[in-house]
Amino acid sequence: MEFIRGIDVSHWQGAIDWHSVKKAGIQFAFIKATEGGFYFDDTFNFNWENARKEGLLCGSYDFFHASGDKNGRMQARFYLDHIHLELTDLPPVLDIETLSSNMLPWIKQWVEEVTARTGRKPIIYTGPSIITNNLTEFNKVPAWLKELVLWLANPPAKGTPCNGTQPSFVPAVWPNWKIWQYCWEGSVPGIKADVDLDYFNGTLAELSQLAGGNLPVGAGDSSPGESSTSTKTTQTTSTATNPVLDPNAPNPATYTVRPNDTLWGIAQRFHVSLDVLKALNPMDDFNLIQIGDVVNIPARE
Repeated sequence: MEFIRGIDVSHWQGAIDWHSVKKAGIQFAFIKATEGGFYFDDTFNFNWENARKEGLLCGSYDFFHASGDKNGRMQARFYLDHIHLELTDLPPVLDIETLSSNMLPWIKQWVEEVTARTGRKPIIYTGPSIITNNLTEFNKVPAWLKELVLWLANPPAKGTPCNGTQPSFVPAVWPNWKIWQYCWEGSVPGIKADVDLDYFNGTLAELSQLAGGNLPVGAGDSSPGESSTSTKTTQTTSTATNPVLDPNAPNPATYTVRPNDTLWGIAQRFHVSLDVLKALNPMDDFNLIQIGDVVNIPARE
């Protein structure tokens, strides 16, 4: 079984030296952004910027609250307002660890809101017992949920060596996991605190498909003597990883729509609001942009 090594982090890990993390062979990272529709992790921007600068494939996650005064849609909107999703990033993640009788409707709200606004199907992080006991209807995981990528939290008990080669328990109702959190007390150069360790079940090229098939600069590189668990994949650069601005175009400048683009994603990429893009691009349905369409954006100064 071929694995790519990754980590997931939050403010609990403190200041992280991402250059050292990358040199240790870590290829991807999931970084906490928000929680419950009201909390923003104050280390997110630093971690996001510096992990991406080192060439890691990055994803952000929202820690879900299954009860309270913020329903799933409200939590999704808060999360999306605090992240910057680009074409080379892994899909948004919903971290499900809290329980209530209202879970599935709220989770569905979150999934629908994120999918509609980003054009990306999210990843679900959760554990086997929650899947079996709380995410089923008539003993089955709903089809709308089961079609999503599963990030399975199934490490050994704390204090136990993290040397397994596969999860110890995979729920029969949702067996097709793609990412496995295999350790809660890992050690990685560049991180002083314990850190969660993860495996992606596949190659670096397959992992990049979750990010629209685009590898960020530096992805797959490792320092002499260091490597990922998987065989190193030769980096390829796609034109989709960088916006294509026409330097000869009059103001505003233009961007050519690429595979997996959404208008929201383009707005995030160029640090403008959706309202600005809509004002510059009159169209009947902003959800129906097509590959090859030319989108007007504010010209760079």
